[in-house]
Parts: sequence; C-alpha cells; structure tokens
Amino acid sequence: QQLLKCLEVMMDIGQSDVMDVSQIIFNVIITVIALKQTDSTADEAHLLLKKLSEVEDCATKEDLFRKHTKPLIESFEDSYVMWNTHTPERLVLDTLLVESGPVIGEILDEVMGILVPCLNPKKDAEMRVKFFSLISHLLMNAKETVDSQGKFGDVSITVVKDIIIPNMVWQAGS
Repeated sequence: QQLLKCLEVMMDIGQSDVMDVSQIIFNVIITVIALKQTDSTADEAHLLLKKLSEVEDCATKEDLFRKHTKPLIESFEDSYVMWNTHTPERLVLDTLLVESGPVIGEILDEVMGILVPCLNPKKDAEMRVKFFSLISHLLMNAKETVDSQGKFGDVSITVVKDIIIPNMVWQAGS
C-alpha cells in the first residue's frame, strides 16, 4: 500500500510530467492488483488506474489499457517460456487480460503468442490449469473480451489444434 501511496503522490505532483513514466506506473499498478493481499489494496490500485487515465487524458478505461497493454505483454517475451504456476508474471498476465476487457481482441495475436507455448503439455500441469481457467473466463464473455473485434474465429482453430487437443492426450502423472 505504501507503493500505491508513492504512485498517487507522484501523479498528484507530477501531473503531465508523469507521461514519461506512465507505462512503468501502469505496469506497477497491474502488478499490485495481481499480487494483492487484500481487497482494499486492489481497490486502491483500481482508483490509481482511474487517476492515471485522467492524467493521460484517456476518455475511458479501455483507452488506458489500449495504450499500455501491448507494451506490458511485449515485456514478457523473454521470460514466458520459463513460467510456472508461481511465477509472478503469470499472475500479472492473468490480471491484465481480465482487466483489459475488449482491448484483448485488438492484440489477440500477441496474447496467443504467449498462451500457446504456456499451454504446451510439457509445461507445469498446475499452470496449464490456471491458463485454461483464464481462457474459460475470457470465453464466457467473448464478445467483450477475445472476440471484441470479431477476430476470434480466425484464431479459434489455433486454440483447438495447438492448445485443447494436445492437452487432451492422457499422460501418466499429469
């Protein structure tokens, strides 16, 4: 919570000067939401997202996420192949995708570029279950998330062929 207070003061004092570090602030806020220990911490972080949106003159939450989601996802490029259930970045991605709503549909290729290798049957079974749960959550509201741009049909074959079918093969101990 002290970190959130520092960010709040920074945005209050810096106002438009914060624009230079807005991506870092966004990344920190999403990370705090992902790793929260209490609901009050998440509530404070959501308020800071709103404040960041105002500082950046974003008309909507989606505009803020449209600006910052892709760079945050791209920051995972060097590490996602090594993720496991306990990797903080996995939690950050999970939170980012849930929070970003319709923006996911705009960056579907980048999202799939991480999900496909992370759902490889050779990966940690518990992590794969968490990712399947995330996919299920996103598909429950597909029109407001993964299919917000009407492009999910294009990647649905990849989802079935590269994610679902390989994970349906029985393996001893998994």
